[in-house]
Amino acid sequence: MRDTLSLYFGDFFIIPKVIVAIIVALFWNYNMQRWFVYRNIDIKSLLGKSDSQEAE
Repeated sequence: MRDTLSLYFGDFFIIPKVIVAIIVALFWNYNMQRWFVYRNIDIKSLLGKSDSQEAE
């Protein structure tokens, strides 16, 4: 019985895994990267340099 089921449904669970991976990639990972990775950061202010100090 188990061999017969695995013959017909052996690779069936790859489909839900792919669907879940796509959903997680689009709705969770993209939003987290958009928030943390792709945000606008002023590098000069992080390093402690301002425009007035560089002009001197």
